Amino acid sequence: MGHGPSASRLGAFVQTAFHRCRRDDPPSQALRRVNAAILDAYSAESDDGYTTAFRGVLNSNSHRLKYAAAAQEAMVIGEHGEITRLEATGALLGVSAEAAYAERVVDIPAQSLLIVATDGAFDEQLPGLTFDSASQVARQFRNDSPRQVIDALLHFRMGDDRLMRDDVAIVCVRC
Repeated sequence: MGHGPSASRLGAFVQTAFHRCRRDDPPSQALRRVNAAILDAYSAESDDGYTTAFRGVLNSNSHRLKYAAAAQEAMVIGEHGEITRLEATGALLGVSAEAAYAERVVDIPAQSLLIVATDGAFDEQLPGLTFDSASQVARQFRNDSPRQVIDALLHFRMGDDRLMRDDVAIVCVRC
């Protein structure tokens, strides 16, 4: 999504666009709606109108997650430390009107952690800050509260200098 005022405007716009989706919209349909809204609001020449997104519906009884993800990955850390990578199911939002967003269904074992984080949390371009290394940090703290897992990931991401060089958002849910 970028940095600065234009990224902030896009973030607020995307949040509003998701709020306008119906609660019962399947995740892929919600992403298509938000994609269309971004394309309507931002010109094709603009570099400001694209973002990643993850939309999921978790059934708390069956522990089944139905999700669609626009260039966004997530992870599930099992109770015993097993890691399941939830791959992106489509392209960035705001890039193409023809973009398709597949849905996936994943059974998440009870007491597992579902972790969704922006690309600022894991950066494949920076040594040591990859998705795989972050998942190892999350694995170490898997028996702690979701808040403690987020704190550990943020500490890992910031390093010893305690500076954040990118915007970071992390959602962690115990299933």
